[in-house]
Amino acid sequence: MSELQEWREQTQNLTLRVREAIADAAIEGNLTMVRTLTESLSPLQGTLDTLIESRRCWQRQMEAIQSHLSSSGTRSAVTRLQIVINWRAAGRSLESLTLQESTAAKTLARFMDALARVLGTDIFPKLKALPVGSAGLVSRQPEMDFINPVTGEIYGHQPVGATGWFVHTHTANSTKLDQIEKVCSLLSLPLGTVTAKMIPNPTH
Repeated sequence: MSELQEWREQTQNLTLRVREAIADAAIEGNLTMVRTLTESLSPLQGTLDTLIESRRCWQRQMEAIQSHLSSSGTRSAVTRLQIVINWRAAGRSLESLTLQESTAAKTLARFMDALARVLGTDIFPKLKALPVGSAGLVSRQPEMDFINPVTGEIYGHQPVGATGWFVHTHTANSTKLDQIEKVCSLLSLPLGTVTAKMIPNPTH
């Protein structure tokens, strides 16, 4: 559950309790308590709306700054992923596979596809349990599962080959490395099967 969803749920739960208390006070004829509870409840939703809008504003400003940094060339040391799969370490009679696409997102998607080709697509329900924000690492419905709870926009994602699955890629490369380790652990791949690291983008 996202922080925003928690705020809404807490507000709804408290509002329900207050309304029940107001009803009880009214039945008992305690008009002072009815007035006190009603007055305390009135500004609550407004405060939540202000809080949500402030967070949206913060998110927009953060994304705008990151966009400026990317376009200005400030991120000269942009990195991408290199993933090597040693299938023999996992007991498979297959040649090692090196994945190194133009972006980390594409490399992660190819990694998922390579796993599915050898281990089967039944790995995806397991990988869906790995959390990325308020969603899972993979999804069949990214337009529903990979939604930014603040802006309502869809997070970056990549199709996993022709499997019909998509992988969430709106994360830092360091986070992707951590996700790869978790994937290997979840699928019980022996140590040494997968080696992943960040490498610099080639200079032009």
